[in-house]
Amino acid sequence: IYASALIFFMQAGFAMLCAGSVRLKNVGNTMLKNLLDACGAALGFFLLGYGLAFGETESEGFTFVGTSNFLMIGIEDDSKANWV
Repeated sequence: IYASALIFFMQAGFAMLCAGSVRLKNVGNTMLKNLLDACGAALGFFLLGYGLAFGETESEGFTFVGTSNFLMIGIEDDSKANWV
């Protein structure tokens, strides 16, 4: 949770950097762009990232990425889906 909070503060820092480097009339456009970037990242994590990070695999050995639970499909245990 701490690392994800730092990422969102970093996104806010990028928004301030962009706002400081454009003219006043374009600040709203850069803020909207940064908001849409954060929303797109959250949606991308929901679509692909959760399955890659926390998905289970059929093999017994070491695996680098998960191959299931994309879009939270196939999660029977409610404890894994409490963050939604």
